[in-house]
Amino acid sequence: MSKKKRPKQDQTNLLAAVRAVNRGKNLSATARLYGIPKTTLYDHSKGRLRGCTTGPGRKLSLTMEEGQPLINYIKYMADRGRPLTNRMLKKFATAILRRKEHVTQIDKNKGPSDKWCQRFRKRHPEIKLRKPDKASNPRMEVTREDIEEYYDLLETTIDRLGLRDKPECIFNCDETGISGKEVIRGKVLVKSSQHPYQEIMNAGGGHLSINMAISAAGNCLPLMLIFAKHMPRNLDGLPGDWMLELSKKGYMNGDLFLTWFKDLFIPHCGRQRPVILIMDNLASHLSPDIIDEAKRNRIELLCLPQTQLIYSNH
Repeated sequence: MSKKKRPKQDQTNLLAAVRAVNRGKNLSATARLYGIPKTTLYDHSKGRLRGCTTGPGRKLSLTMEEGQPLINYIKYMADRGRPLTNRMLKKFATAILRRKEHVTQIDKNKGPSDKWCQRFRKRHPEIKLRKPDKASNPRMEVTREDIEEYYDLLETTIDRLGLRDKPECIFNCDETGISGKEVIRGKVLVKSSQHPYQEIMNAGGGHLSINMAISAAGNCLPLMLIFAKHMPRNLDGLPGDWMLELSKKGYMNGDLFLTWFKDLFIPHCGRQRPVILIMDNLASHLSPDIIDEAKRNRIELLCLPQTQLIYSNH
């Protein structure tokens, strides 16, 4: 019975491993990190196989060069108060994969697996997956240390960008929802013959989300209304610069937030740069496209405190 041939190594992966060894990295550790047989790596690092080319073996879904933008996103968000969770890492990796025209091992609709994330971390030891001191709901419990750390980050960012005396360049965005089924919680005084009623906004039979941004100087930007499934019939009286959108259940998602950011926030936040945009840590608010758009327009993204399993770059 003939021996089973060992698959040839991916050229990019092998070259990266050889460079690491030549820079003084441990041979055995590097071989394990890149998934390359130790003898093969040793021969290439010593030039014994110079002139030999490697054929197609198991290709990385993201090469070392293509994976660098993902590392940059991890570091960018970690420095701005929103370290990525394992779930967010998969989301960002999927977005990068969808930009690639060639076929990859990962389903671009489903995204990478947990094992892929583990291998990615092994190839990039400069990032680690860490668990905060507590794992409670970030909206329910935030410690005094969390608040102090956030304000230190905010103050440092304001000083770094020179916005101490420019409140018109510091914005906060948030969203709220109206279900149309709000319960009357209080009582009012009326005449004995008068019937009290409460007027609520009709969201067209479903949930309505309202996304808004306001500056530290008090300037309120046009609103974004997100209706469920279909638009209400009567929208008379709404300002013309408000943005009206639809989603399946009337909630914000990544595509809608990117639309709001590009088509409403950027045109209405003024011409001065840089600008700070403070937002909560919802996953729909973060994507590679939003970060790239923010960098192009000199908008600094800053996230409110959150407590989840996170990636750290140190």
